[in-house]
Amino acid sequence: MYKEKNGAGDNALFQLMLDDNAFNAFSSIVVSIDKMFSVRELLKGNKKAAPFLDMLTTTFVGTVLP
Repeated sequence: MYKEKNGAGDNALFQLMLDDNAFNAFSSIVVSIDKMFSVRELLKGNKKAAPFLDMLTTTFVGTVLP
């Protein structure tokens, strides 16, 4: 244990230490996933999202975005 008491002198309930490379390890796992995900594929399984699938075109999005 690095510090067993807090600033007031009370005993610490628990400690959590993260390695400096924790973010790098997590991001390398995410980047190494070979499957591509798209919004259209993710929404196909949702019945409530069915009306929005027809609106996922470049012409429709182009009219909404400046």
